[in-house]
Amino acid sequence: MDHFPLMARFNAWANDRIYETVRHLSDEAYRAERGAFFGSVHQTLNHLMVVDRLWTRRIEGKPRPVVLPAT
Repeated sequence: MDHFPLMARFNAWANDRIYETVRHLSDEAYRAERGAFFGSVHQTLNHLMVVDRLWTRRIEGKPRPVVLPAT
């Protein structure tokens, strides 16, 4: 269990860097289809958020269901 705090700090650091970069995009650029696996930057960040929530629930021993945000 000692590695969870380290990984949580890394995840927070990485998310902060991503969000700082993305905040400079226009809404059009943020939502534009990019041909990436999840399509847009918006959809990619949505995926990251859902996965963060899912892992947090697993670590806390809570049931798995996560309510997906509207896109």
